[in-house]
Amino acid sequence: MKLAKLTNDCFLEIIKNFEYDHHTLYNCLLVNRLFCRFIVPLLWANPFYNSSKYSINVISIFLIYLDENKKHKLTSNKYQADLSCTHIFQKTLFEYADFLETYSNFEIRNVISSWYQYTQDISKPSLEIATLMAIQSMLFRRCKRIKKFYILVAEDSSSFPLIPVSWYFSSELKECEFKFISSNSRHCMNVYNYINLISISNKRIQTIRIMNCNEAMQPYCREPLLNLISAQTELKELELIYYFPFNFTPFMRQKKFQNFRKLILDGIKFDKDNLANCAPNLENLLIKNSFGNPFEESKNNLHNLQRLELEGNEIGLNRIVLKAKSESLKFFRIKKRELSIEVKEEFILLLSQNYPNITTLSYITDNLIFSSTLKIFKKLYKLQIEGFAYYDLTSYNNQDYLRAIVRNLPNSLKILDLLNFDDYSHENLNCFLQDFDVVRVKLEVLILPFDIEIDLLPNLKIFIENAKYLRHIEILRSENYNTEKQKDSEREIIELCRVRNIKCILNYQ
Repeated sequence: MKLAKLTNDCFLEIIKNFEYDHHTLYNCLLVNRLFCRFIVPLLWANPFYNSSKYSINVISIFLIYLDENKKHKLTSNKYQADLSCTHIFQKTLFEYADFLETYSNFEIRNVISSWYQYTQDISKPSLEIATLMAIQSMLFRRCKRIKKFYILVAEDSSSFPLIPVSWYFSSELKECEFKFISSNSRHCMNVYNYINLISISNKRIQTIRIMNCNEAMQPYCREPLLNLISAQTELKELELIYYFPFNFTPFMRQKKFQNFRKLILDGIKFDKDNLANCAPNLENLLIKNSFGNPFEESKNNLHNLQRLELEGNEIGLNRIVLKAKSESLKFFRIKKRELSIEVKEEFILLLSQNYPNITTLSYITDNLIFSSTLKIFKKLYKLQIEGFAYYDLTSYNNQDYLRAIVRNLPNSLKILDLLNFDDYSHENLNCFLQDFDVVRVKLEVLILPFDIEIDLLPNLKIFIENAKYLRHIEILRSENYNTEKQKDSEREIIELCRVRNIKCILNYQ
C-alpha cells in the first residue's frame, strides 16, 4: 500500500507545534527549502525569546534595515557606533524584521545591552539608548502582524516606547501585558492613553496581564484597565498581580466572561465577588496573597474547574474556595504556613468532599496531618511534595515525616515527585526507600532530589529491583558530583535500570 504524501499545509501544522522549541526548529531549518520557508517566520516571530546566544546577530541584522539617516546618526561623532558587525549580513535571504509578532520593550533593551557590550569599544550609554530608539522606530514602521506586546513601565523614559496606533487596531493582537515599576506622572499619562486606545479599538484580545499597578499609577490607570478588560469579548486569560490591593474590581460582579479559562489573582481584596458567576467556564484558578470572599455562598460552583492553586491567602478565603464544588478538578496545590492541625483536617475534609476526583496533589506542609490523610484521595495519580525548610521542625524529625508519607500513600498513586523537597539528607532517603511498600503502591515514576551516594546504593538497588511497575526514575545531582565512587554508583544504577527496562534520567542541579 502506497502512503499518501503529506501536503504543505500538513507540514506547516506539524512545524507550528514546535513554535517555542527553538532548538528543534534550528535543527530542521536546513532540511529543505519548504522547511526553511516555514521555520524562519517562526524563529523570527519572537527573535528575543531565549536569544542570549544569538542576541548580537539579531541586533546586527536589524541594524541593516535602518534607513541611511539613522545609520549616519549612529556613526556620527556624537555616538561613534561601530556598525562593522552588520557587514556579513548585508544580503539576507528574508526580510526578517517583517516576521516580528511579539514585541517586548524590556527584552529588546536587554538584547541591545548585550550587543553593545560585545561590539562597541567605547563606553557610551547614550549610544545604547540611541540604538534602542532607532531599532524600535524601524520595527514600528515595518511590523504589521503584532500578536503580543509586553510593556514595562519603568523610571527610565528611554525604555518607554511610542507604540504606533496601528498596532492597537490590529485584528491579530491577542495578548498584552503591562508591568509597572514607575511612578513617573508622564509615564502614567502615556499608559492612560495607550490603554484607552486599546480598549476602544480592539475587543478581541484573549490574554491580559497587569502586574504591580502601584499606588502612583492607579489613579491614572484604574478605569482604563477596567474598561480594557470589560470590553473584551474573547478574553480567555486574565492575570492581576498586586492590582487593587484594597478593593477588588466591582465589574467582576457585573460582567460575565463566557470564554474565561484561566484567572490568576495576586494581592486582591475580595468583597463578596462571585468568580463562579463572572467566569462560569473557568478551568484554571490561582489565588495568592489575598483575602475576602471571592464567591457568593449560594452560587459557588465551578463546574469546569480543572486546576486550583492557593498560596499565602487568608485562612477564611481558603475555606470559602474549598467549599466551592467541582467534579472536574484534577490538580490542587496549597501553600500556607503555620496552619493548625484542626484547620488542616478541615481543609482536607472540604477538599475530599467538594473536589472528589483530584488526580494531582501538590502541597507544602509543616506538620504530619497532611501525610496521614493522603489515603482519602482514592483517585490520586500524582503527588508532588515541596519541602519545609522555613518551618519549625522541633515537634518531629524529617524521617518521621517521610515515614508518614510513605505509609499513607493511596493505592492509586503512580507518580511521586519529591524534587522540591528541601531536606534531602541521605539518612532521610534511606528511610524513604526502606519503608516504601512497592507491592501495595504500584509506582511507575519516581523523581528524587538526591545525589547517589555509596551508602544509598544498596537500598536504592533493592527498591528498583522490587518496584515491578517502575518505568521511569529521575534523580537530581549537584555540580560537585564527580568522585569516582559516585560515578561507580551511578553506573550501577544505570545498568540496573537498563536491565529492568526503566528510563533513568540523572540531571545536574
